[in-house]
Amino acid sequence: ILLSGFLLSREKIAFIAEVNGYVEILSNISTLPTVEAVDGRFLYEGDIVRTFKDSDCTVMFEDQTAIFTMGSYSEVNLRRFERNIKKINFNYGELYFENSSNQTSLFLFTRSSQILSLKSSGFLKTRTNGDDEVYSINNKVELYNKKSKLEVAIYENNKVLSLLDGRVELKKSEED
Repeated sequence: ILLSGFLLSREKIAFIAEVNGYVEILSNISTLPTVEAVDGRFLYEGDIVRTFKDSDCTVMFEDQTAIFTMGSYSEVNLRRFERNIKKINFNYGELYFENSSNQTSLFLFTRSSQILSLKSSGFLKTRTNGDDEVYSINNKVELYNKKSKLEVAIYENNKVLSLLDGRVELKKSEED
């Protein structure tokens, strides 16, 4: 009874807006089984969403001001939503993110970087070696390299390579 009471008290922080292919959700509660992601399924603090070959998944936060879409072979860990800050750990893969709020921040954490989105959108690719490629699509995206402690503002149509060794390289995005 205590466990079911605890599970019911967990706060929903997001939901699966759309899923294509096989995507799974792992809970940080060891007694809960891994479940397949389906449209509309709620996500809770500590949940891990993992995509596989030929799959993608769009997640929307409960207040509907921020979304992210994970490409194939990607993994995200949802962290606590507190003090007008949404946080996710992006472990690997490719991720499109969009935050329509200019008051509630969306923070993305990787092995080498912290990325801040406030009324902006972008694309993040984390390489297997821990390096990040961050593209700004709309408005300014801010990046902080954890090792070098460098902060960089990335404006529309630009990208930054944030390397695990602390280097940060600014590049012009490729245009179609």
